[in-house]
Amino acid sequence: TEFIIGMLLILFALASFFATLITLWLIRDMQKWNGYLLVLSSLTVAQLVLDMQFFLVPFYYNSVAKLLTTCFNIFSTACVAMWINYISILLYRIVADLRSYSINEVYHIVLGTILVIAASLAIGATILQNVNEQGYDIFNYIFLSLKLVSIVFNLAVHVKISYRLQEMGFMGK
Repeated sequence: TEFIIGMLLILFALASFFATLITLWLIRDMQKWNGYLLVLSSLTVAQLVLDMQFFLVPFYYNSVAKLLTTCFNIFSTACVAMWINYISILLYRIVADLRSYSINEVYHIVLGTILVIAASLAIGATILQNVNEQGYDIFNYIFLSLKLVSIVFNLAVHVKISYRLQEMGFMGK
């Protein structure tokens, strides 16, 4: 049964990996590069890294694969969550202020911030997993809590955006 589960994981990983590659190809194929597509492509690259770590899961019994899986999983999950949060904030600001924003001006700052936070979390989790299993369990609990906070944040932003659009007459009552 472990072999079948491992094969299914690899099949799902392949499907997700190729879907993400197609998304990147479609973004590139549009040939209209702007800040919004830059953010979307950054989110897609983070998703691609998340997809790639699933290829290591069937080899989790191997200590190197286990550490790489932990590192890639924490790093890419954090990146994906932060890019989605950033997109939510952007959408809210656009709807609230009724204007567009020049993402290119701040993109490198946002990218650097996301990468530093995600890398710090990934390195910390990888070290904890290798050194202190109990500390790693606590880290996982905190990380899961942060992911839940991210989900609640995005839902709250969605509600605020929907309410604002309804106020503006763009949504039915």
